[in-house]
Amino acid sequence: RLHGLEYSGDEDEFSDEDRSQIILANNQLFEHTILRINYAMYDLRREQDSMNARTHADIMMLSHKDHKDRHPYLYARIIKVFHVNVWYYGPGINQTAPTHMHVLFVHWFGRDITFNAGWSAKRLHRIGFFKRDDPDSFGFVDPDQVIRGVHLIPGFHYGWTNTRLRPSFVRPPEDKDTDWLYFYVNHFVDRDMFMRFRGGGVGHKMSQDLYELLRIDGAIVENAENEFDFRRLEEEDDEIEEMSCEGEDSEGEDSKGEDNEGDNSEDEEDIIIADEGEELDDEYLTQEGFGAL
Repeated sequence: RLHGLEYSGDEDEFSDEDRSQIILANNQLFEHTILRINYAMYDLRREQDSMNARTHADIMMLSHKDHKDRHPYLYARIIKVFHVNVWYYGPGINQTAPTHMHVLFVHWFGRDITFNAGWSAKRLHRIGFFKRDDPDSFGFVDPDQVIRGVHLIPGFHYGWTNTRLRPSFVRPPEDKDTDWLYFYVNHFVDRDMFMRFRGGGVGHKMSQDLYELLRIDGAIVENAENEFDFRRLEEEDDEIEEMSCEGEDSEGEDSKGEDNEGDNSEDEEDIIIADEGEELDDEYLTQEGFGAL
């Protein structure tokens, strides 16, 4: 940010000389408990997510990767929210006051590329924390790169693990130094999230190639037997429609027969039989509607 470079997924490398030009004022970090992100929904309405490291800590960002297995988004869990005052002594820079900057310290999620997911595969994307020896496990993020909070569903079937990270302050005490092995990214938590994975939201800022990536997301299915054949479904619908038409014709004929029987029954005279010890007179029959007109 101090160099005016556009964020490209932490692919820019800086030398020790570049780092020596940056000094934190008074060697201080100022910690915050809440991060609020304003974003535009799919229908251009404004919305805000309020996040903190304890109860709503998972975030999503646009991906800047270009490899074949790339995914439109990056996912991370907020550990700390800071702001710092930075003095920058770069070439040609003459600061009169430190620069106020916000920064997030995050624990990165990695997507399981061996798990076929997406619309065609009809499965949610599966992610998990990087292993402890991976240099990309932790990092710092500009809050301006955060799109919004994301809802993750733990993979209950796979259970907990303590192999991803040693005992650390980055976990809440109730987790007892363990993590869920996998999480599923919930595409259906609300309408805006659905459109972010479906594509086409007029309020969403996304390049055309990422829209195309969403369109073909999960198009290659590992088990072809599980593919849903829409053509076969249409043929079955046509067969059901034909059967229903035939059934309606037969029902119509049956109803005609019933109507004819009903007509014949109307011509027949209703007969009232008296119970034992009861006498039916003409006045009683008239009250009951069986008398002569």
